[in-house]
Amino acid sequence: MFTFKSVQALIFEANRFTQVGNQLALKAFYGEHKSAFLFFGNRYDLGQEELTDVYQDACIVLFEKLKAGKLDDINSSLKTYLFGIGKNLIFKRFG
Repeated sequence: MFTFKSVQALIFEANRFTQVGNQLALKAFYGEHKSAFLFFGNRYDLGQEELTDVYQDACIVLFEKLKAGKLDDINSSLKTYLFGIGKNLIFKRFG
């Protein structure tokens, strides 16, 4: 029979597992699209360091929107949405 404490412990472990899984998924997504974004960003005549900074910021914006549930109704892939965020950041900073 489960006690209140054992249920709390189970919920805590499930949440921790979900957080670890989410972190691994975010790391994988970040690594999967970085080189393609840097290649895409070369057309804007920026250095690799600047493009890497833009990519990191674009990923942060995307991840925050995902976490807030603001991307439930997008009509594109997450990669396309990420590149759009990055393009907008480039225009804001360097355009």
